[in-house]
Amino acid sequence: MATSVLPTTTQPTVPRPLPRPIDSAAPEPALGVGPLLVLPRQGRAYLDGRDLGLSPDEAALLYRLAQTPDRPVSRVALQAALPGLDRDADPRVVDVHLVRLMVKLGGDAVRVCHARDHDGFALVTRSESRRA
Repeated sequence: MATSVLPTTTQPTVPRPLPRPIDSAAPEPALGVGPLLVLPRQGRAYLDGRDLGLSPDEAALLYRLAQTPDRPVSRVALQAALPGLDRDADPRVVDVHLVRLMVKLGGDAVRVCHARDHDGFALVTRSESRRA
């Protein structure tokens, strides 16, 4: 019986990128809303050049609100924006993070407002908040 002989020369292995999980999205670009700059890749936000020192959840909520400034975003949509939060979690968890975010924003130039006719919140700038 003949035995097979493996070739002695080997091809160098080229590392392949790991597959990206289906549910993860590529990081989004920076968003500016009035004097607010949101940098989702870094998980940071700056208001008039001042770092707001946001937690990851606060940064995720602020980025979601900044995607549609001056328009309400539902609690359900905000809950979906929170990384790692169980879908069955109490939707009021969003409220806790938003209150902390409101304090950090200060409410002068940009603020988070509860939408009266909608079960959600909106990010409004100084010019829009005067109309409210």
